[in-house]
Amino acid sequence: MRAGHVRSAAAALSIAALLAGGLLVSPPAYAADAITVTTTADGDVNDACGNDTVTTTVDPVTLRNAFCVANNLGGAQQISVPAGEYRLGAAGALKLGTAPGADITVTGPASGEAAIIGNGTTQLLSVDPAVGGGVSVTLERLTFRGGRDADAGGGAIIAGDGGAAARDELVIRDAVFRDNRSTAGSFAPGGAVQVMGGSLTIEDSLFDQNWAGIGAGGAVFYQALGDPTDQALTITGSTFTGNSVIASAGLDNGGGAVAYDAAGASVEISGSAFNGNQVATSDGSPAFGGAVRQLSGPATITANTFTGNTVAGAAGFGAAVALANGPVTAQYNRIAGNTGGAAAVRADASSTVAATLNWWGCNAGPSTAPCDLAELPDGTVAPYLTLAASAAASTVDSGSSTALTASFGRDSAGLPVAPAKLTAFDGATVAWSAAGPSGSSVSPASAALSAGTAGATFTAGATGGAGGASLSFDAVTIPIAISVRAVPNFTSPDTLVAPIGNAVSFPVTATGAPAPTISLVSGPLPTGLSFSPGAPGAANISGTPTTGARGSYPIVLRADNGATVEQSLTIEVGAPPAFDGLSDLTVRQGDLVDVTIRTRGDVADTIVSTGALPAGLTLTDAGDGTAKLSGRPTATGVQSITLRATNAFGDNDGVMVVTVTAPPAITSNGFATFTADGTEQSVPITFTPGYPAATGVPELSGAPFWLRIDTTSGTRLVGTPPANAGGTHTFTISLGNPTGTTMQFFTLTVESAPSYLGPTFYSVAAGTSIDETLVFSGAPVPTVTALENSSLPSGITLTDLGNGRVRLHGTAAPADAGFYTTRIDVENSVGGLHQTIQLVVGRAPAITSPGTATFTVGTAGELPITVDGGYPAAGAVVFDGMVPTWLGLTGPVGSQRLVGTPPAGTGGTVEVGLLISNAYGSDRQLVRLTVNEAPVVTQNPADASVVAGTELELTAAASGFPAPGVQWQRSADDGASWQPIAGANDGTLTLTATLADDGTRYRAVFTNAAGETASAEATLAVGEVPAFAAQSDVTVLPGAVRTIEVSATGHPAPAITASGLPAWLSLVDHGDGTATLSGTPALGDAAASTIELTATNAYGDDVLGFSLTVTDEVALPSQLPATVDGVLGGVPAELRRGQTLTVSGEGFLPGAPIALGVYSTLTPLGSAVADASGAFSAEVTVPEALAAGEHAFAASGVGADGSARLLAAETELVVPVPVPGDGAGSAPGGLSQTGVDTLLPMLLAAGGILAGLALLVLLAVRRRRGA
Repeated sequence: MRAGHVRSAAAALSIAALLAGGLLVSPPAYAADAITVTTTADGDVNDACGNDTVTTTVDPVTLRNAFCVANNLGGAQQISVPAGEYRLGAAGALKLGTAPGADITVTGPASGEAAIIGNGTTQLLSVDPAVGGGVSVTLERLTFRGGRDADAGGGAIIAGDGGAAARDELVIRDAVFRDNRSTAGSFAPGGAVQVMGGSLTIEDSLFDQNWAGIGAGGAVFYQALGDPTDQALTITGSTFTGNSVIASAGLDNGGGAVAYDAAGASVEISGSAFNGNQVATSDGSPAFGGAVRQLSGPATITANTFTGNTVAGAAGFGAAVALANGPVTAQYNRIAGNTGGAAAVRADASSTVAATLNWWGCNAGPSTAPCDLAELPDGTVAPYLTLAASAAASTVDSGSSTALTASFGRDSAGLPVAPAKLTAFDGATVAWSAAGPSGSSVSPASAALSAGTAGATFTAGATGGAGGASLSFDAVTIPIAISVRAVPNFTSPDTLVAPIGNAVSFPVTATGAPAPTISLVSGPLPTGLSFSPGAPGAANISGTPTTGARGSYPIVLRADNGATVEQSLTIEVGAPPAFDGLSDLTVRQGDLVDVTIRTRGDVADTIVSTGALPAGLTLTDAGDGTAKLSGRPTATGVQSITLRATNAFGDNDGVMVVTVTAPPAITSNGFATFTADGTEQSVPITFTPGYPAATGVPELSGAPFWLRIDTTSGTRLVGTPPANAGGTHTFTISLGNPTGTTMQFFTLTVESAPSYLGPTFYSVAAGTSIDETLVFSGAPVPTVTALENSSLPSGITLTDLGNGRVRLHGTAAPADAGFYTTRIDVENSVGGLHQTIQLVVGRAPAITSPGTATFTVGTAGELPITVDGGYPAAGAVVFDGMVPTWLGLTGPVGSQRLVGTPPAGTGGTVEVGLLISNAYGSDRQLVRLTVNEAPVVTQNPADASVVAGTELELTAAASGFPAPGVQWQRSADDGASWQPIAGANDGTLTLTATLADDGTRYRAVFTNAAGETASAEATLAVGEVPAFAAQSDVTVLPGAVRTIEVSATGHPAPAITASGLPAWLSLVDHGDGTATLSGTPALGDAAASTIELTATNAYGDDVLGFSLTVTDEVALPSQLPATVDGVLGGVPAELRRGQTLTVSGEGFLPGAPIALGVYSTLTPLGSAVADASGAFSAEVTVPEALAAGEHAFAASGVGADGSARLLAAETELVVPVPVPGDGAGSAPGGLSQTGVDTLLPMLLAAGGILAGLALLVLLAVRRRRGA
C-alpha cells in the first residue's frame, strides 16, 4: 500500500479502535535513562530501523540508531544530542513515533549547535510516519538545515495524525530551521514544517530562508483535521525571516512564513517577529499573506512584529497577513513597512476581524499612507496604537538639558495603553535628532523601546531661538518644539590694571538674547574710580586712582536678561617698580659672574637690559622682581649697562658699570732650536700686557746656565750651547701685572749627527708583502737624501716616511725571486750616513697544468702535468690524499703525467690531490677527473590499459655519466616510425589518455656524451566505460508483439545481457552497443517486472533498471470520447431507473476482463470476461440515482489485436411523470443535464476557489510519505 494510503487508512482504523475499545489513556512517565548520541556519523549498524525488536543502541550511537531504538522501546523516551553536524546519508529521513503511545523528547546541547543536515535530496524527519495518531514528540535546541521534500511537503519535518482519534502533538522549542524546501508543488505545503492533524507548538525558535515553492507556508503549514476541539497551533517568541512561497499557474498561494487551516481549532500567534518574508508570483497568480495566511479560523494574533514582508503581483492580497473563513482577534502588533497586496492586512467577507490597538507604522492609522493599510470588510481597526513624543521642558537655557520621551502610552482614542501589552516593541529602536537652534544636540541618536517607551536628552547650544528635536520610527516623524534662551555671557576681561595717578576708562560688555542689563553687585571700588551703567550689554569703570588706593579690589558684576550671570572682576592699583641697591661690578676676565639684581615697591614683572652686555655675560629675569647677571666675561675693559624694570603699572631704568680685568699673556712660541756649533743664537719673546698693562721684564726659571733674557733690541732669549748640550731642554718664562702672573713652558732643542742601529738583512716570499720601518736617529732628526730603489725587485720600494724613518715595503712578483742589495743615505745639519741593506725574495713552486680532465671507461687516458719550480727549484710532484688504483704518476721532474684506464662502473667524477714543495712553500692542486660512461637502461616503461580521460604515468630510467638526458618518443604505426614528444624530457611521462591513443607505443631515449640507448617499448590501450541511454518505465497490454530498444556507449562496444526477464520476453544483443527486448505477453503474464540490463566491456559495466508492467485491464475513460471502436449491443433507445439490460460486444482478446459503465458522469456498472471468441454479454442494472436525460453505456478491455478497445451505445433515461396527488415531485421542462460540465461553474458561483484549495490540502494528507 502506498504511503499516502497508509496515513489516511491508519488514521481511520485508529479512531475506530480507540472509540470502540476505550483505549484513550494518558502517556506513561519518561524512561529512567536517556539515550545519548555519541557520533555525528549516519548509520544503523544493528538494524534497529528495520527490526522493531531491537531495543538497545550500539556504540558509537548514531542519531538514526537512537531514534529507531526509542521508537522500538515505545512509551516515554528521552534522547540527548551533543553539539555537532549530523549529515543524513542515503538512508533518507529520520523517523520518530512509529507506533501509537510514543512520547519522545529529543534535546540538543545547552551550548553549541546540534545541526541535522540534509543530503540535498531528502526530508530530515518524519513524525508518526504510519499516521496512526497518539504520538507526542518534543524537539529542543536543535537545528534543521538543508531539508528537501519532493513528495508531500515539510522540507525538514512532516507530522500529524491525519485525523485519527488519538491526536498527535509536536512541540518545537528553541530550534532553528534554515534553508529547508518543499518542491513537490501545490499539494506539498510547508517549506520547513508540515503538520496535518493534531497540535503543533513552536516556542522561541528561528525560521530563516525556508521555501515551499508553489505550496503554502514558506516555513510552516498547519491543518486541523476532524474534530477541532483537541487540536491547536501555538507560535510564541519565535522569529521568521526570509521565508517564501510562489503563486503560479493561476492558483492562489500564500503564507510566506506561516499558513494554517484551523477549521475551528485553536490558533495563537504571539510575541513573534515576521520580517522580510515573501509571496512571489511567476505569472501574476494571486499571492496571499506575505507573512501569515489563514485558510480558515479562528485565530488570535497578539504582540507580534510584521515588518518588510511582501506579496507580489497585481492580484496580491495582504502584504503581511491574509485572512479568510473565520474570526480573528489581532491586537498589540507592530505592522510596518510591508508592501504589495493593496493592504498589509486583508480579510475576505467571511472573516470577522477585531484588529484594534495595533501599530500601523504611523499615527494616521491603517486607512492613510504612509501607514500600512488594512482592508477588513467585516472588521474593526480603531482605536489603534499611536506614538507620542514630548519634552520635559518647552523652554531651556543655553547649555542646559531637558529629557525627551517617546511613548505608545495612549491609543488613537486617547485612552491609556498598559505597558505590559507593548512587548512587540521591546528592542525596536527609535531615532532622535536635533532641530535647532545651531549648536543644540540630542543624545543618544537612537534608543531601544522598552515597555513602549524610549528616552533621550536634548542639550541646548549657545545660540538662542526656536528649535527642538524630532522622533522617527517606522514611517512617522514627530517634531518636538523647544525654545532656547541664550544665557548672558561677559565678553570684557575680568582684570583691570589702574596705575596710581593715571586716568582710567574701562568698558564692561556682555552678550545675551535679549541683551542683558549690567550692574555692580558687590565690592568697593578703589578711591578715585566709579561704576557707570550704560545701554543694555554695556557699562564703564572710570577715574584716577589715588596714592593711598594701592591694592587689589575684587568686585562682582551681574548681567541679567531673565537669566543671570555674574562676573568676578579684580581691579589692581599700584605703581612701577624701582631698582634696589644697584652697584658697579669689577670681575677678572673668564671668572664666573653671579650677581642678583633686586627691585622694590610693586613687584617687577620683567627686568631687561636695554643695550648690549659685556661679551660672555647674560641677564636672566626670575619673574619675581629679581634678575641674575651671570656668565664669564671674555673681553677686558669698562662698560656701562642700562637695566629696565617693568610691571603692569609702568617701568624704571638703572645704570650699572662693569670692569673686566686680565693678567698679561706670552704670545710667542714655546719652543726653539739651537745648533751646538760654538755660535751665539737667539729667539724673540712676545707678550700682551693684560689689564691694567704689565710694566716689568719676563723672567727665566730652570733654564740652562748659558741662556738669558735680553731686552736690548726687543725681548729675546739668547745663548751659546756648548758641544755637549745636544738634546732637549725644558724651562719656564713668566711675566706679571696687578691682576696676576702668566707662565710659559719653553722647549729648546740642540741638534746632533745621524745614526742607524736596526737590522741590515731581510727576506720575504714572492707574492707575500713586506712592510718594515728602518729608523735613523739624530738631533735634529736626520733627513733621507738617497734611496737606491733601482737595486730592489719590482714591487718592493723604499719610502721616506720623514722624521728619520724609511719604509721597506711592497710585494715582489714571483718572477723577481732572488738576492738583492740596496743603499739608504741620510743626513742632518750635523753630518751624514750611508747604510747598506740586503733582501732575499723567495718563490714557492706551483702546479700550472689544468685542474680538470676527461677519461672514458675502458680507454687509456692521460693528463700532462706542468709546474713552476719556484726559487730555489722544487722537487717532483706527488699525490696528496686517496688515489684510485687505476691512476698513477709517471715521467721525470718537470715532465710528469697523470695516466690510467677507468674500468666499467667507475663513471662519474673523482678528485685527486697533487702536491709540489720547496723551502718557501708548497702548492696543492685538486684535479677533478670526469669519467664518462655510456647510458644503460635500468627501468623500462610498462604497458598500460586505462579508461579515456585517465591521467597516467610511464616511467623509465637509465644509469650513465654524465647523467643521461631523456626524450620520450611516440609511435602510432606499431613502431615503424617514432616522433619525439615535445617537452617530455623527464624520467616520468605524464599524459591524459584519449581514445585516439588506443594502441599507441611509447619509449624513452637516453643520451649523454658517451652514447645513446633506447628503452623497451610500452603499448597503451585506452577504452571507455559503458553507459546506458536513459530508459523510462514501460506499460504494455497483452496479445501483441512488444519491442523495447536499448543502447549503451563504450569502447570497445559493450556486450548487453539481461536478468530477471519474464518468460515471454527475450533479449537480442546486436554486438554494437545496442540490443532489442521483444516478446508477446499473454493475459496470464499480467504483472509488474523489474528489468535489469548490464552493459560490459573490459573497462567496466553499467546497469540499467526499469519497470515493465503487463496489464490486462483497460479502464473506462473519465469522459467518453467522440469516437469509439464499436457499438455496444443490447442498449435500447430509452430506459428507466432500475431496469436490467443485457449488453454484449465482441473483438476482445479471449479471456480479457471487460469494464462496464454508464456516462455522462462515469458510473461503473460491473465487469465481464471475453469468451474464447473474444465476445461477451452481461447483465447491468440502470442506477436509481441516474439523472434523467441522455446517457451512454460503454465497455472497455484488451482488443484481439492487443490494443485498447472501447464499445459504446447512446440511450435516454426517461422518468415517468408522477400522477397528481401521489406526493412525488415533478420535473417540468424536460430532461436534466448531468455530468462534470456543470461542476466548475457551481464551484465558481459558491466561492469555490478557496474551497478547492482546501480540497487540495486535504488531498495532500493522502500523499504523505509512508513509514
